[in-house]
Amino acid sequence: MGAIYLTSLADVLRAAGLNVIEQRDWQFRSRSSGGFDQNPYAVFWHHTASSTSAESDTNYMSFNADARPIANIYIAENADVWVLAGGATNTNGKGDGGKQFSRGYVPDDAANSHVLGMEIANNGVGEAYSAAQLNAAFAASNAINAHLGNYPSDVDTHESYAPGRKVDPATADAAGAGGWNPGSVNSSGTWNRQSLVDECDRRAGHAPPPLPPPDDSYNPPTDWGSYPDNCFKPLIRVGSTGDFVRYLQDALFFTQGYAITRDGSFGNETKGFVQEFQRSVGTDDDGSVGWNGPDCNSAGQYQTWGHIDDAVRGSVPEPVPPPVEPPPTPPPTDGVTRTPDAWY
Repeated sequence: MGAIYLTSLADVLRAAGLNVIEQRDWQFRSRSSGGFDQNPYAVFWHHTASSTSAESDTNYMSFNADARPIANIYIAENADVWVLAGGATNTNGKGDGGKQFSRGYVPDDAANSHVLGMEIANNGVGEAYSAAQLNAAFAASNAINAHLGNYPSDVDTHESYAPGRKVDPATADAAGAGGWNPGSVNSSGTWNRQSLVDECDRRAGHAPPPLPPPDDSYNPPTDWGSYPDNCFKPLIRVGSTGDFVRYLQDALFFTQGYAITRDGSFGNETKGFVQEFQRSVGTDDDGSVGWNGPDCNSAGQYQTWGHIDDAVRGSVPEPVPPPVEPPPTPPPTDGVTRTPDAWY
């Protein structure tokens, strides 16, 4: 049973200038696993997919739902911030692991006990978010992460954690109030996670510092971290951060000669180099790096980690050669007269 309950959560939110409503007995409310084993590593963003009052939403989340409690905090349409639970909740359900945040790693299906869940009142199919509601959500997320010792960028969306199963928060078109335009990642209008990360950083007034470059004693690949040649490394992609990303960047830098920034942050530059590497080894060039098979002998779509491990061992396949251009067509010889140095 986790022993950490965030009993100061309401005070943290009030100190951020938010209008806080405390639900009765919230301090030690939790799922069956109890409190957190450690301060949560991130704030996960959700929409409620409902169209009802704040009282009905929050009563359902804490008292009436089969999977209660559903969230730690709730952002109402009028920007009130409801505090619902101080312990671990059932906000996130099953989802992909491989989530590396600044203070720790979230394994498969374990987000409920590793992150804090925030629900935003919205039907998720086009209802407009107000500027006040979005401002409250960003202020709450940044204040909570600062209190927990996290970076502002330690956030995730439900869709990013459970792709194909969840679409929240959505829609991107409905989140334009206040000049924020997150962009969407699918036909359901799910917010782009990197847009969310960038906006949290912008509103906090800073970005997390990059990892320092290796000193003169850095010895690749020995010092690349404890990531052995196996198929258990997590899926990483744009938005991922931490040592798995740094290992990937180091491998591409030292084995392929790519001029990649080795800062532990998976941005568009890293994605571009990953795609270049994927094309060179003849695999799907979607820019994601992971394994997606039932066992180590049957990698699925995201099998790039296997090629990275091959590269570290020095056995990466030879790059696919470019197509050979056909020889130029010789000039015609019919009806022309040969001279010593030219054709006419």
